[in-house]
Amino acid sequence: MDGNYYTGYTSDLKRRLERHDSGYSQATKKRKPFELVYCESYEDKSEAIKREYFLKSKIGGPTKKSLVESFPKEELEKYLELIR
Repeated sequence: MDGNYYTGYTSDLKRRLERHDSGYSQATKKRKPFELVYCESYEDKSEAIKREYFLKSKIGGPTKKSLVESFPKEELEKYLELIR
């Protein structure tokens, strides 16, 4: 882990993490292993993409850090169950 937060959207969280941890993506190959620390879900793909762009923006960066730091452990546990 490099101390940075990876941000992306997917319709299959488990598969996405497995691919990143396997080194499949050149962009993230050197950043593994990945650990899920925050997650949001959206019904609409376009809304998820808009949120991703915001969190990757200069304005959204501090928001992302704050969200990760304050994310309830119980909520994170729900997402972790999906990827086990």
